Amino acid sequence: MTPKDDRVHAFLTDLKHRREAARRLFEKAEENPELVLAYIEALPKGWETLEDEEVLVLIRLRKAALAALRAKEGG
Repeated sequence: MTPKDDRVHAFLTDLKHRREAARRLFEKAEENPELVLAYIEALPKGWETLEDEEVLVLIRLRKAALAALRAKEGG
């Protein structure tokens, strides 16, 4: 492989790992929403105001955990 091919391969591998990690996080939000919500609540104040792609994932993750919690509670 050329150095350019190595960089492309590394990028695609990183992308795949990020997708897998995100999938596992959302599965965890469904399986154990209390744990996910406790983690999010423990984040420093103001984390939601940061302009970062991970903030968007955390917001979606919180919504998924809250939905799973409501479903668990039957309402």
